[in-house]
Amino acid sequence: MENIRKKTVVYTHYVDGIVEPLREAISKAGWTVGVYSGDDKTGLDAFRTGDTDVLIGTSTIGTGVDGLQFVSSR
Repeated sequence: MENIRKKTVVYTHYVDGIVEPLREAISKAGWTVGVYSGDDKTGLDAFRTGDTDVLIGTSTIGTGVDGLQFVSSR
């Protein structure tokens, strides 16, 4: 978890069986975590406004999510 800092996007191509373990591990390390995937898009706004430290994104995020490039370069 040493590579995670505030405003980190964690991308995973895989969804089934990986998003929840990632969320749990990152949360356990002390970070607030949001998700932006095909089924769960709840984390994007909180990440953009600074209320969430880390965003886990799946291939859905690769479609050009407006504003994400202005809040994270990691």
